[in-house]
Amino acid sequence: MAIRRRAVAPSDTNASGKETSAEAVKGADAVKTTAKTTVKTTAAKKTTAKKTTDKETTAKKTTTKKAASKKETFIVQFRGREVSKETIEHRFQDVWTKDFGRKIGEVKSVAFYVKPEDSAVYFVVNGEEEDRGSFPI
Repeated sequence: MAIRRRAVAPSDTNASGKETSAEAVKGADAVKTTAKTTVKTTAAKKTTAKKTTDKETTAKKTTTKKAASKKETFIVQFRGREVSKETIEHRFQDVWTKDFGRKIGEVKSVAFYVKPEDSAVYFVVNGEEEDRGSFPI
């Protein structure tokens, strides 16, 4: 916004040559008020946008939880034997803590390789060659 200046009489200026008239002060105050109003309006718009985004995020989370309730069953059958995923995981935990002397908290990822011909499960922990082993099924 541009402020129009008027011709100033010598009595309306101070020693530094700047205007001190009432109109000049009112004009400056109006500019400050307009700027504050603009900032408040912008902040209100951002808050409204955040609330809308929060509602959309909540809706997305709800749908994700519904998908997570899917039940899976994993069973390996060979030569009349049957081994479930839970059994393999439980035996891995026993081997990892008792035989290797390590903590389950150290496991970031584990890959299981089921080999029915050998009646064994091979595993690799965290992708490290040193952290591999096997156990019978």
